[in-house]
Amino acid sequence: MKSLRKVKKDLEKKRDALTAEVDSQIAEIDKKQELLQAYMDAEFGTPKSKPAQKTSKTTPSGRRQRRSRKGLSPRIVNVINEAANGIKRKGILEKLNMVTDTAGHQYVSNELGRLTSNGSIRAVGRSYFPATPSASNDEAETTAGDDVASDNSDAVTEESSSSEAGFESSASTPPEESASSDSEL
Repeated sequence: MKSLRKVKKDLEKKRDALTAEVDSQIAEIDKKQELLQAYMDAEFGTPKSKPAQKTSKTTPSGRRQRRSRKGLSPRIVNVINEAANGIKRKGILEKLNMVTDTAGHQYVSNELGRLTSNGSIRAVGRSYFPATPSASNDEAETTAGDDVASDNSDAVTEESSSSEAGFESSASTPPEESASSDSEL
């Protein structure tokens, strides 16, 4: 048993010695790295405190992390509401600083479709407008609507005048009813 304890103590001493040696080597490497960094900063003028940045973030499973899009839908609606004369998709992307974000392009397109279908915004051609139009848009729509309404009212007036004159088309009443109405007289 004494020999086992002695072996254990010898191994612990060796481990401590190796750990101390490794620690001193790490300290030496750190010192060399600091000197090299100071030289590079002096030579090239790069800031010492700025670490290298990763180009993309990954999850522990190795998959690329996606940017959270929560809260973007209200921002899209706000951008559209600010543009009284309407705004195109490209303008929305510019206002949201997503011009170079291709995944953001797809997300904005999907959101515009969803917001249009649920009535939060309205689309006219390729422009998007607030769901409740502003006063300037109301006047334009009212003027355009008056033209359509006046055309429809002319058609209704023509129909009513022909029926008032006593002209009933036989196509409007089924033939069986017209025959039975003649026999009753």
